[in-house]
Amino acid sequence: MSERKIYEIAKLLNDRNNIEGDMAGAAEMVTGLFRDKYVKRLNAAFAKCRDSCEQNPSREVLLLKALKPFMPEENHKNLDNAAEMLILMETLNNIRNEANIIQAEEIKAGMSLKSEKNNIESNKRIISAAALNNTTHEDSAVHADGIYETDMNCMVKRPPAMPYAMMSVILAGILIGGGGK
Repeated sequence: MSERKIYEIAKLLNDRNNIEGDMAGAAEMVTGLFRDKYVKRLNAAFAKCRDSCEQNPSREVLLLKALKPFMPEENHKNLDNAAEMLILMETLNNIRNEANIIQAEEIKAGMSLKSEKNNIESNKRIISAAALNNTTHEDSAVHADGIYETDMNCMVKRPPAMPYAMMSVILAGILIGGGGK
């Protein structure tokens, strides 16, 4: 009886279609899990940020929309495309800003945990050195508890605002470019 089971297992393992089917099913399961866990959530966050940018358009987008009635009909599609491009750029800029803020918060949290451990030893050294020298440590960057002051704002890169030259080039391309035929 055990020989029969071993034979069935060996037959199953030697059947290439079963193995390929199982591998395809596993790959499909991983892909679905990845899509559900990450891609859908990223798309939802992106859509929410894009909706926010469309609800509160920048001055440049408002200007393009205000120019539309004064432009020839064949240029309306170009104005709409330029406005969409600006909204997309604003969306990506907002997402990058949020990512930088989150990263800075994580760095700050990681530094505070790490610095708490490291600063215990540092504080002991400062206190013992001050006691030996009968002097107090007067460094303006060191707080009374011996922890150094950090400027978290210096860790977050501020994205530059869209240059007006870029906006001028886009607008000139729309005005000169024609109907996008």
